[in-house]
Amino acid sequence: ASHGYQTASVYNLKPYNKTVTQIEYRKGYEAQALKLGSLLPVKVAYSESSRMRGDVRLVLGHDIKQNMASWTPWLNRINLAQVSGSSSL
Repeated sequence: ASHGYQTASVYNLKPYNKTVTQIEYRKGYEAQALKLGSLLPVKVAYSESSRMRGDVRLVLGHDIKQNMASWTPWLNRINLAQVSGSSSL
């Protein structure tokens, strides 16, 4: 949403076996698919599909897991642990 995309729905695409992140798009929406793919931290597979209800669909694969922490800007603002005073771990 922070990049101007509207989310129509979020769901799990069973059977959860996608190894590579994919972007599917309807004819005429390739430019939008490429723009979305450029925002992701992994190499994306693209495919045109005539069976979609929406214009562009992002399908996250298992490859995104290793890159998600470095890609998510809000994680930089989170302090997972803090030591106060002179105590040490």
